[in-house]
Amino acid sequence: MVLRFRPMSDWHSAGKLEEMKDRRSKLVEVAGKEIALYSIQGKFHATANFCPHRGGPLFQGNIEPGPAVRCPLHGWLFDMESGECLNIPNAKVSVFPVEIRGEEIFIQI
Repeated sequence: MVLRFRPMSDWHSAGKLEEMKDRRSKLVEVAGKEIALYSIQGKFHATANFCPHRGGPLFQGNIEPGPAVRCPLHGWLFDMESGECLNIPNAKVSVFPVEIRGEEIFIQI
């Protein structure tokens, strides 16, 4: 029997809470990855920034109930908690846990 261990993910700073005060989404770079960070009614979500269809920048997408984000290029709609595409079967974006520590936002990659 071979045991394989997956390396533990690390938490990385994604900025200060104040930077999200008047915005619902922001592009951040964390551990060399472009991440779309969202603030929805006081709760934070993070997804990969690029739509798998044509690479549309999700941080520029419309925020919709769910919460979900709609790709600004062709309208693919992604659930912010699961990453599942709600209108195209079998499509998905990566999602990342978000944690607030004091006045700083951290994302687990």
